Amino acid sequence: MLKEAWNPEVAAMGNSTLPTVLDKLNVMSTIHLRKLIATLVRENGQRDAVIGKLEERIGVLEGRLMK
Repeated sequence: MLKEAWNPEVAAMGNSTLPTVLDKLNVMSTIHLRKLIATLVRENGQRDAVIGKLEERIGVLEGRLMK
């Protein structure tokens, strides 16, 4: 993940006149945000799986009620 965030940031830093400390902080914040986003995406996938199972169970129960 560090390489993914670092390469685009290095190019941006090469064109920048900002102090190096700010560049490093920017890279670290980008990495941190990507980790948080990856966690949220994973959690959403897990929730989608649970919702899918619950929808199947609801369908089965509705089928039993219709009999």
